[in-house]
Order: sequence, then structure tokens, then C-alpha cells
Amino acid sequence: MERDLREKARAARERAQRAAREAAAAAAARSKRERPSDEELGYIKTDDSFGKILADGLDDVAEWLQRHSKGRE
Repeated sequence: MERDLREKARAARERAQRAAREAAAAAAARSKRERPSDEELGYIKTDDSFGKILADGLDDVAEWLQRHSKGRE
């Protein structure tokens, strides 16, 4: 009878460990899928430096000024 109880306890322990491993694996997979992407978090990746962005903006302003100053001459 004691051997039977030990066997049942061992089997129950193995089932519990297996269930815990499966639950942990499912939680890890779920957390990977649920993590928002960098774009969803608002992170923007760009190759432009701050100086290049300013230079492009100044070029646009210079072009705009040239277009609008031609009509006044």
C-alpha cells in the first residue's frame, strides 16, 4: 500500500511539473506575440542626422523664397 501511494505521489508530481513547464512555455510565447513593435511604441529609426534634416529644411525654404520672389521683380 505504501509503494502504491509513493507511485501515485510521483505520478502526480510529474504531471504537475509537466503542466508547469507547458504553462511557462505558453506564457513566454504569448508575451513575445503581445509585445508591441518599435513602430507601435513610437520609436522612429532614420539615417538622417539632425544637421542633414536642418539642411534639407533650409533648402526647402530657399526654394520657396526663390519661387515667391520671382513674381515681385
